[in-house]
Amino acid sequence: MFKKQQLNILLFLGTLSLTAWGYLLYAQQRMATPLTSTPWMPDTTPLPWSPMDFAMVYSMWAIMMAAMMIPAAIPMVLMLTRVYRQWAPGSGNTSKIFIFVFSYLLMWLLFSLVATLAQWGLDTQSALSPQMAVQNHVLAGGILILSGAYQFSRQKEACLNKCRTPLGFILTEWQEGGRGAARMGIRHGLICISCCWAQMLVMFVVGVMNVLWMGIIALLVTAEKILPWNPSLIRALGGSFLLGWGVVLIAGIGC
Repeated sequence: MFKKQQLNILLFLGTLSLTAWGYLLYAQQRMATPLTSTPWMPDTTPLPWSPMDFAMVYSMWAIMMAAMMIPAAIPMVLMLTRVYRQWAPGSGNTSKIFIFVFSYLLMWLLFSLVATLAQWGLDTQSALSPQMAVQNHVLAGGILILSGAYQFSRQKEACLNKCRTPLGFILTEWQEGGRGAARMGIRHGLICISCCWAQMLVMFVVGVMNVLWMGIIALLVTAEKILPWNPSLIRALGGSFLLGWGVVLIAGIGC
């Protein structure tokens, strides 16, 4: 029964993530097709965004975050499923798992709102290309340096350690009932955002709808959280790459 419950949860999360990835690939293809409008981005002319433009871009960010962050949360969800079975067996545990997942995703939906506002501001200043990438190489380099430097910060290390130890998180953050599951999901989402927000900024450099780079960043985020290797080494490799890339852009090498 327990293994069946885990399998059902895995199937649900996998289906949700794959559906999001499929939609993003479709949207990217629509953008790349000549003479075809896309529902994902506002007009690239300097006209003000309409409420519909804002809603469409927000939807794109929300689906992007779901696609990228659900796989990284799977170890935590499976551990929570095991803990519920051992500590608080009952017929309502599956619903609590889903409450946890949706509360976790809710935090990323709020992050998506902030990212949409940032894109809106950049677009208002004509700072983005038609591919929704920052056009000024100094600004792009600064974003990469910020993202790379955060990889070496104590805040990143502390949040990543909590993400890498699902049982430790549950032991320190455990709360009973459905409301407790929601609070744990919110808490885990906030920790995850604190861990990964700077890596998400790279999308403004490579192009917001660049699905290849979405995949690269998602793999890096997931590797940091679940691989048994030294997490400091993984962080250092990613941070060094971003710092070097940022310096190259600011120096104008190859521009």
